Amino acid sequence: MDRDGINNMVCNVCQSSSIGLYLKGIFDDDDVNVYECKDCELQFLNPIMSVLEEENYYRNYYKTQESRYIEKTSLEDIQTQSYLYHKEYIDNYKNYLNAENLSVLEIGSGTGGFVELLHKDFNITNITVVEKSDSNIKYLKSKYNELAVYSDLDEIENKFDVIIAIALFEHLREPKEFLKKIYNMLNKNGTVILEMPNK
Repeated sequence: MDRDGINNMVCNVCQSSSIGLYLKGIFDDDDVNVYECKDCELQFLNPIMSVLEEENYYRNYYKTQESRYIEKTSLEDIQTQSYLYHKEYIDNYKNYLNAENLSVLEIGSGTGGFVELLHKDFNITNITVVEKSDSNIKYLKSKYNELAVYSDLDEIENKFDVIIAIALFEHLREPKEFLKKIYNMLNKNGTVILEMPNK
């Protein structure tokens, strides 16, 4: 193992072995680091959660989220904070979300902060989401009657004008397969928006 703690690590997208440590530890786990591919500049987490760890994480998602906050908070409060965060960056989305009759798929919607942005600020109602947390799914279904909610991307057969995933790509075990899958879910001239940690 070298001085950065990297041992035969390769980028999961471009297969480069030119990997550097970008950040030691993340906000809720000191044992998970952020690495960066020096060729394609992809940033990713390592180690990635196992399938079982991921299932447990989403089963207890609300408790995990509560640990981020000093005071006890509700799913509605978390959604409001998420909405306000996305609203700060609304100019980044305007070129992609201002067309009429857009169909949008958000993967990893959490409590729906971005869904709220789509509704309030872009007047988009043809929205489908994928979310793994049962508590978030129940909350989303109770708040948005017309929202199509799935727990797995493989359950969806529709195609979309815009596919967006926020703070998700760096967590994927097979990012290349994910890119192929969502590419095939795009309408002609569709757009994929991947928001990831940046420098």
